[in-house]
Amino acid sequence: IYRDGAVLGAVYLCERDTEQAEILLAFRDRLATVSIVALMAALGLTIVFTRRLTGRITRLSQAVRTVREGDYAHRVTVEGNDELSELYADFNSMTETLQKTEEQRRRFVSDASHELKTPLTSIVNYVDLLQKPHTPEQEAEYLEVLDRQSKRLKKLTEDLVEASKASTGNMNVNIVRTNTREIIEQSLAEYGRRMEQGNLSVIVKIPEEPPQAMADGRLLWRVLDNLFNNVVKYALPGTR
Repeated sequence: IYRDGAVLGAVYLCERDTEQAEILLAFRDRLATVSIVALMAALGLTIVFTRRLTGRITRLSQAVRTVREGDYAHRVTVEGNDELSELYADFNSMTETLQKTEEQRRRFVSDASHELKTPLTSIVNYVDLLQKPHTPEQEAEYLEVLDRQSKRLKKLTEDLVEASKASTGNMNVNIVRTNTREIIEQSLAEYGRRMEQGNLSVIVKIPEEPPQAMADGRLLWRVLDNLFNNVVKYALPGTR
């Protein structure tokens, strides 16, 4: 509306589409309903997943406590292929290693106790004999046995210390070029008399050029020492 070239006002005509408005309102309501349902579904799935994940973590935590209490045979059931399943598998592998280590430790303690018992019993018995009336010849025999058994006990004790160091990774190893021929001949000289007493024949084939090995001579000697000691103790007479 103009007057004298100036705008005084305006009139707007608006047609309302009732049907379209109802459709839009219905769509809005449905959208809100779907959103609420989707939110509740997502919340429900989150709760279920969280509970499942929490349960798996709890089972793993309980398994750790069980193993910590000494039950190294305990295992957890691996489910799925996710990261937590890989953690389950790593846990089972760790407990299997611990179980084997524990079995080896118990076997070692049992064997060590048996090995130590023999010389200790012998020493106790012969000390008791020395305290009783005896001849000079018997005394010399008793002292010889005591000397032999005390040396054996000392060697066993040293072996136990070395085995303990080896199991904990604290053993000092000096790897150098070593003449294996010298060590073999030293071992044969050490056990030659006992081999003859047991009617055991030793066959040695060493090449003219002495074989060399990168090893710790002291530890290599212990290996051969234990090997020949077992031969003397357990080999059948007349064998070679």
